[in-house]
Amino acid sequence: MLRALSIYLHADKVLPIELLPIAERTLRELGSFDPHSSFNCDRIAIALARTDLDRTFQLFKSQILMLAGTSPMNTVRKWNPFETYGSNGFWAFLCRNFPRACLP
Repeated sequence: MLRALSIYLHADKVLPIELLPIAERTLRELGSFDPHSSFNCDRIAIALARTDLDRTFQLFKSQILMLAGTSPMNTVRKWNPFETYGSNGFWAFLCRNFPRACLP
């Protein structure tokens, strides 16, 4: 599902409202890793932010809490919005487009 959504959304496409629950569940329940999963997750999260910013920040918060409670060995199989070696495009998108929302 991750790759299919990412291909559908390509660079700057807005996520259709009907796909919001699927995209959100895909990001929350990512349980495998391939070399492109960070990039694909960020692409989906950016599209989600373009469609529903409040829902995106709820997802973002839940991911931070989930990562805080996950052992380092298992975080590689989860979407990490702050990924250092993968893609941090989602975090960069939020900071660039919604800087006030990114501050505590």
